[in-house]
Amino acid sequence: MKHPVALAFVALLLVQAPDPAAAGPRPRSAVEINGTTVALGDLFADAGLQATSVVMAAPEPGAQLTMNGVELDAIARRYGLAWQAGAGRDLVVVTRASRHLEAQVITDALAAAIAVDDAGDVPQITLDGPPLRPMVPRGAIASAHVEQLERDPATGRFSAVLVVSASGAADQRFALDGRIDETIEVPVLRSRVRPGQAIEMSDIDWRRIARSALPRDAVTDIKSLIEHSPSRSITPGKPILAGDLGSPEVVHKGALVSMHVIGRNMHLAATGRAQASGAVGDVIAVQNVTSRIVIEALVTGPDRVEVRPPRQVAIAQ
Repeated sequence: MKHPVALAFVALLLVQAPDPAAAGPRPRSAVEINGTTVALGDLFADAGLQATSVVMAAPEPGAQLTMNGVELDAIARRYGLAWQAGAGRDLVVVTRASRHLEAQVITDALAAAIAVDDAGDVPQITLDGPPLRPMVPRGAIASAHVEQLERDPATGRFSAVLVVSASGAADQRFALDGRIDETIEVPVLRSRVRPGQAIEMSDIDWRRIARSALPRDAVTDIKSLIEHSPSRSITPGKPILAGDLGSPEVVHKGALVSMHVIGRNMHLAATGRAQASGAVGDVIAVQNVTSRIVIEALVTGPDRVEVRPPRQVAIAQ
C-alpha cells in the first residue's frame, strides 16, 4: 500500500500542472486579415501585450501567405514570445478578406471609354479569353477605368489596359483584348402573338443587338410591325424577319360574314358563314346561310367578303 502523503502530493501536482497545449502563445492554423497589415496576435493566440504589434504587410487581395515553423520561431524571438517551433509541422496560413470585382464595373468602364471614342454610341463589347475576375478587399470601394485604348476600325478589334483601384490595395492593371461591334435597337415581341393576330404597340419591346448579328431581312422599323400579324411562331425577344409577317386575320372560321356579289351592273348582298379564317386578300370558302351553298370569296375587310361571278364555284353539300 502506497503512503497516503505521497498519493496526496501526486494528486496536487496533477491538479496544478498546466496543459502544455493550452498555456502560453501558440500559432493559429489559419487567419483571415481584413486590413493591410498582419499583427502578432493574428499569427499567435495569447500573444499578450505585443498582440497589436505589426509583423508584416497583409497579402494582396486574393493571395495567401503560408508561414512555416522557422519563420514563426524567428517572429516569436523578435517579439519575445515564449514559444519555440516544435518537432511538428507548425504552419499558419494567412489570407486577405477579398471579393471579386463585379463584372458590371468592368463592362461599364470599357463601355464608357469606347463610347467617348464613338461619340456616345452604345457598342457591344466581347472580351477574348475567360472572364476577368479581379480581386479587391472585402468591403472596400472599388472602381475601374481604361487606359491605352487602341482600335482597328476595319476589324473591330481593340486592345486596352484596365486599371482596378480599391482602398487598401495597390492598383491592379490587366491587359485586355477583344472586339467591338456597332449595335442597333430593333423591335421585338414581348410575348408570343399567335399567327393571324394583329401586333399592337403593347406587344412590342426594344432590344439592342450587334449589327453583325442582325439578319439582313430583320425588321428595324416599328411601322412594319403594327397591324401586321405573325405568319409563323416568333420567339419573343428575337429579331423579327420580314418573312415572319403577314396580314392579320379579319375573318375568323365559323363567324358570320357579309357576302357581296359584284358583277357588271349588279351588286347583291347576303349573309354567309366563313369556313376558314383569312386576312385581307385571302380567298376562303364561305357558306350562304340561306341556300347552304359554299362558294369561294375574297376577303376584303373585317367580316366582309366579295364574290365575283367568274370566280363563283358552286359546291353542293
